[in-house]
Amino acid sequence: DDVSALGAWVAPAYLDPEAWPRLRDHFANDSAARLVDFCRDEIASEISKSEMAGPHDTWRVVGPPHKRRYGVPRGDSDLGRALAKIEHGASSAAFRRLLARITGVRPVARDSTIRRFRPGRDYTVAVSGDPVPVIDATFCFLGGSDDEAWASGEVGGFETYIEAEDEGDADAAVYAGESGEGGEEGGDLLSVEAQHNCLSIVLRDPGTLRFVKYVSAFAPSARCDVEVVCRIHDEDLPDPDASGDDSDE
Repeated sequence: DDVSALGAWVAPAYLDPEAWPRLRDHFANDSAARLVDFCRDEIASEISKSEMAGPHDTWRVVGPPHKRRYGVPRGDSDLGRALAKIEHGASSAAFRRLLARITGVRPVARDSTIRRFRPGRDYTVAVSGDPVPVIDATFCFLGGSDDEAWASGEVGGFETYIEAEDEGDADAAVYAGESGEGGEEGGDLLSVEAQHNCLSIVLRDPGTLRFVKYVSAFAPSARCDVEVVCRIHDEDLPDPDASGDDSDE
């Protein structure tokens, strides 16, 4: 069954059916959830150790630099193999069903990318995304144990969601504010700090952009993640008129 299939890499706490209603209520209220220690300890530890040990010379840098810069696996490496286990698990029907139990919506398709953001080099820029609401499920992993540096936001690596200033603008590359801080216009909708072995789940509307902040040269390690973007079943798509005023006056 699903619990057996997922038990090889997902922590038991998230496979407990009694936990799902609480997680679903939280997601319904916030349209987002951060599931800490999501993967089994041995799985997360393998990724952290592989990141710190290297080498990473088989990774290929992708761009274009006006939109993104980070590494993706090319060839064989311990880190690439460890992250591929997460990508493989996240691609399974069993994980999609778990995601449905946590979010209350059914993912029907997905795209996934393994990424490595190097200190002093890598980032993504806020650009227009999907034309319909999607679920972002991002598995974040770090090397070392300096959680305070990442939590401060001062070394970057956090993922931020912002509202597009103009929905007709195809690319929004300029943004203001730091982690958890916004400008006078309202600033960030959501900022998710880089945290080891954390799965962040976010319902992203078409008018919402996101980016991974440039990772500072002072960051304790690279930020490694598996980015999964899920389309939502048509019957579960949010009603755009649900929060509007039904009155004509």
